[in-house]
Amino acid sequence: MRPSAITALFLTLIAPVLAQYNFSSSPFRLMIESQNSTLNGTVLGACHENAGIEALCPVGSTLDDSATSVTTFYQNVSYFRDSSNSTVNTPGLLCWDLYLGSLGAISSPMYLNTMPNSNVATPIISTGRTILQRVVFDECGWLGIQSYLDDSSAPPARRLKTYMNWMVCTTYFSYTMETLAWVLGSEPIMPQNPTCQRVLVKRVFIEP
Repeated sequence: MRPSAITALFLTLIAPVLAQYNFSSSPFRLMIESQNSTLNGTVLGACHENAGIEALCPVGSTLDDSATSVTTFYQNVSYFRDSSNSTVNTPGLLCWDLYLGSLGAISSPMYLNTMPNSNVATPIISTGRTILQRVVFDECGWLGIQSYLDDSSAPPARRLKTYMNWMVCTTYFSYTMETLAWVLGSEPIMPQNPTCQRVLVKRVFIEP
């Protein structure tokens, strides 16, 4: 199958999913907060994993540097909470624009790639997935993932909680490299990958 045909197939599969999240936030960058001074204050960017597939990697630039297409993200939501078009505490898709020649910018959403023998998942951006991961940003801009069920007790507790289990780890998807990662489970957060460093991720809107 030719690359153009593969791309068309991916877009056909993902279109019904993206149609549910048809409102886009203003563009923003994702800044890392970490006790590691090398990571702290740097931003995440889309880094190549395979054709039309990206991970989120520390790229070394900071908010003092100009935003680029690599470091520019959006949140696509199904509704805005108020007339200001705010997406605060609104579940939606973390998206990045993949530029495909004559097709222009294709909104590529994030999902968590998991392995059955690891509690560390890798956030992956791809046009070819229909099962995606919703995320939220709180009032201060911190990136999280919500869950309604806590099975650490019996019977499981049903309550909405936002988790921020972010790490920067050496991961492997198509390549071995340092990427943003997510630890599965609730407190205490204990990644089995020995390279993982705990981080927080903050949304910072790009000035017009």
